[in-house]
This record gives sequence, structure tokens and C-alpha cells, in this order.
Amino acid sequence: MPPWIDAWATDRQQAVDRIIDNGWGVGDDNVLRGPGGLVVDLGDCPSGWDSMASVSDDEIRLALVSQESGNIGPGLAYGCQVTSMG
Repeated sequence: MPPWIDAWATDRQQAVDRIIDNGWGVGDDNVLRGPGGLVVDLGDCPSGWDSMASVSDDEIRLALVSQESGNIGPGLAYGCQVTSMG
């Protein structure tokens, strides 16, 4: 196994441990908690909103909201597609 895979596994486990230790994620109260005091009451989302609507067995759809002008805008204005290497 290449060393970078071991490094990735170690980094991933550290991130998972940090999430668990800090109680981040969606709780039984339907509130999302995250780093820096992030608190989002998912009950305030519009009706019909579903956190899993863009997730299937073989695809995860992400949205990107960004500017369409300035230094970064022209590159994003044409859109981009990210494909996993797996």
C-alpha cells in the first residue's frame, strides 16, 4: 500500500475523531452543529428540503455559488465538473 494511503487514513481518522469528540453533525433535535460555533436549525429550512436529495448509491451532486466577475469569476462562469478518481 502506498504511503500516502496510510497518511490519508490517519488524517481521515483524526478528522472523524474531532467531529465525534466535539459533537458536530445533526443531532436528534434536527440542529446541525459544526466548528466555530456553527449552528443551523434544519427545521427552519423550506418545506420539502431534504439533506439527502442529491445523494444516491453512485453519485453525490454538489452546488457551487460564486461570483461571475472579478479575478475568479471568468473561470467559474463557464462551469466546472469534478469527477472522482475512484
